Amino acid sequence: MLTSSLTPEVKANLKEVAKNQGFSEQTTTELYLALVRGNGTMAQFNNPEVGGMGQWLRGGMIMVGDMFNNNLKSRVTALFNELSTIYEQQPLAVEVKETTHHAEDNNDLVNSSTPTIDYIPPQWGQPSASGSQNETRYAYYPQAHRLLVIRNGESWVFDTADHQIGGVQQQNDWGEMTFTSQYGIVSLNRLTVVMKDGKPV
Repeated sequence: MLTSSLTPEVKANLKEVAKNQGFSEQTTTELYLALVRGNGTMAQFNNPEVGGMGQWLRGGMIMVGDMFNNNLKSRVTALFNELSTIYEQQPLAVEVKETTHHAEDNNDLVNSSTPTIDYIPPQWGQPSASGSQNETRYAYYPQAHRLLVIRNGESWVFDTADHQIGGVQQQNDWGEMTFTSQYGIVSLNRLTVVMKDGKPV
């Protein structure tokens, strides 16, 4: 559950953006907080007013659940363009934290699919993207430029370099994984493995 503290100025700006773009204030605020979690460069969201599940990456990449609705894509893109401007002007104007029944620890679940591994150092911060498909789970730590992948009881940590990861997916029968970044769709095998089962490689 998210709790947030927005400055009056940001609230006023979000209200104006919602009016200009034709979205509710609640949806506009929700997407702004998603943008904050993505450090102003990406956002993952799940809101019926913007087509359900989707993600936005700075540079123009947008995915919405209603994938063939180009009008909606254009509207959501315009909304995020305004939200990113607000974020750039006041990146520290919001305080967001996760409140769950778990202890507040970097190894706790951000959501039900975030892997829990005891060797993740606190300085990695919280993952900004996480998920699971079939037998594979992942968590992306933007602060450390690290991607954790767990499959069949084994774990790998990849160096994500300058990629800003928005999501990971399995694409074929061989379990090949791809991820979305500001560069588009990139195969996981292009990343460098730096740790296997908690040990440096």
